[in-house]
Amino acid sequence: MADVRKSPEKPPSPAQQHRENVGKGEYNRFGPLAGGQVGKPFKPASNRKRPLENDGYQESPGKLPKLDANKVFDQLKAHDTLMSVAKNALTEVGSYAAKVGAVDDGGIGTVLYKFGQVLDALISSHDVLKSTLIDVVKNSTAPVSSGKNDRQGKSQDTDHLQGGLASARKQKKPPPCPADVEKAKVKKVLREAERRVIAFELDLGSAPIMNKTTISKNVTLDLQRRVHSGNHDWAVDSASTVVDDILSCAQLEFLGSGTRKYYNNRNNNDDRNNKMCTVPVRFDFRTKEQRIRAENALKKICKVRTSVPYPKKLREALSELVEQGKKACPGKFIMTKVDVDNLSVSAFVRGEKGWTDLNLTKDISSLLIDTSGVSLSDMDSADKVIEEIEIS
Repeated sequence: MADVRKSPEKPPSPAQQHRENVGKGEYNRFGPLAGGQVGKPFKPASNRKRPLENDGYQESPGKLPKLDANKVFDQLKAHDTLMSVAKNALTEVGSYAAKVGAVDDGGIGTVLYKFGQVLDALISSHDVLKSTLIDVVKNSTAPVSSGKNDRQGKSQDTDHLQGGLASARKQKKPPPCPADVEKAKVKKVLREAERRVIAFELDLGSAPIMNKTTISKNVTLDLQRRVHSGNHDWAVDSASTVVDDILSCAQLEFLGSGTRKYYNNRNNNDDRNNKMCTVPVRFDFRTKEQRIRAENALKKICKVRTSVPYPKKLREALSELVEQGKKACPGKFIMTKVDVDNLSVSAFVRGEKGWTDLNLTKDISSLLIDTSGVSLSDMDSADKVIEEIEIS
């Protein structure tokens, strides 16, 4: 009777139940990323192999919040506007920074150049994050299966998935052809070359020097002297601005250990012989279009002799086409064009109505592929460059 009259155990209070359930819950803030896929629903405890026993604090299966794609895209439009303002401002900073100092002067010029690189990297990273956000929105708004399939349906889906994986393993892509790999390497080298231009016969002082900072300053001084010489039909202020803009967009490289005395082997009576020092200067640009604009401006305003640093075998092929064009059209100006996509070169002649195709085409794919170690190093010897340019 004492046991019957004994009062039952007092039920736990909500606070006690909460303390007991701490650590037993299924809440996981990384649940949307379960399985390594964005947008995959959180797997509930009831479907797990080892559910927690006597857990009175089980949470309902988590669901991803439904994103409004239109609202996200509207916000991205504002983001694009801000990125455009930042890119334009960064371009103006680069043009003004060239007036303060050279990019390799070890002082304020180098600091500004490095800050420009940092900002450019940040803007590029924003573009990557924007693309990632768009992919997340697409995956989140895609229809997700309800999970109400019966066992038979799940078995069919599993069999279908396994069959798809098996077929994917069987249908592996064949390894790329070695010739195609070599062609891709050659195209990459040629595209790198087309972003660069070499300037010759710049007056870089009367004494041989090795300091690259001093050489860079002398390059700027010589180009500005040519601007103010008046051997062009441009306004001096406009021409000076164009030259400053070219220098701000280019990275200078010198094809030699330093400057040396200049001597023109084609003209022994050249007034510059043994009076000035020079070295081939390579201007590296970001794109081929920038290089073309800069090269045309240097030719028209500064009367600079330039050349695109193609590999040696390709330059020989271009010379052969020019000779063939001169034989076909004596006394005419012959131009050659490199088609990187098709790995071929063609020749054109200038007439009264413009440029005319001479139907002289040469395939350079096998010519360059057979060349071991195709690279721009063929143009890195100052002695070879000067000798070949002066002979041609």
